[in-house]
Amino acid sequence: MFRLVKDFEEFQFVFYWIDDDANKVSPNLRTLIHAKEWLVEYDFKQRSGTERRQRKADRRMLTDSKKEGQPSSRRITTSVGRRASDRPIKIDLDLSADKLKNCIDTSESA
Repeated sequence: MFRLVKDFEEFQFVFYWIDDDANKVSPNLRTLIHAKEWLVEYDFKQRSGTERRQRKADRRMLTDSKKEGQPSSRRITTSVGRRASDRPIKIDLDLSADKLKNCIDTSESA
């Protein structure tokens, strides 16, 4: 599947997906949430045939509106889905640290 890149462009952090050949396959995305949503959308568009899922979100994940510490009426499971887009995302390649450091060094020397 794709790898998630964190980068620093035009004085802001951006995220984007690259393929195995390091080709950029997504637009610049502002947050990790946007990166996850893009991946889910992409995954849904790539599937052929009849889609059995009614919703794109993985319903095993707890909703953000649920407060921590409160008992849930739903069964909580620790499993992840079978699709790559069901799994939690992580940054695979961070290009932002060096670029941010260079930006800071440049501004300090000016």
